[in-house]
Amino acid sequence: MSSPFPSPSPLATFFTSFASLGFTYNSRARTDTEYRRLRKQSFFNDSIKAQFHAAFEQEFDALICDGRRLCEILGVEPIPESQTQKKKALAGIHVNIYDLLEYARKWALDRDTAGTLKRFGNVKELANYSKARKRIYPRDEAKGQGALRFMLRVLFGRR
Repeated sequence: MSSPFPSPSPLATFFTSFASLGFTYNSRARTDTEYRRLRKQSFFNDSIKAQFHAAFEQEFDALICDGRRLCEILGVEPIPESQTQKKKALAGIHVNIYDLLEYARKWALDRDTAGTLKRFGNVKELANYSKARKRIYPRDEAKGQGALRFMLRVLFGRR
């Protein structure tokens, strides 16, 4: 299976746009790792933060596409027919968004060699994992109504 992106992907385009400012993008590193590294740069600002979240959401939605693809990627079988049934089936699945993006990239290239995606029994376990690894995607940054917004969980505090 080929990549759903013309080369490079939205996130690769985002990260490489800072090369002239001295930021060297490591395409083999995790997205969250590269973002944390970029945030440490003196030129980082709120506009760059917004650009990152837009690129992340664009890439996520291109890889995931819709509820059917999300069910496929997460191994929900049989795949529910209606959106309501899909949402219900996915509501109990707790995965880290950064992990899901990395897994979806591998899955898009070759389902058989994508490996496994770490799942959590509940939101508390997901929150502990995400906090310990500094892999927390802010729910309020998800602007669209796609799969990203649906899969984000409230990890700490209230909605």
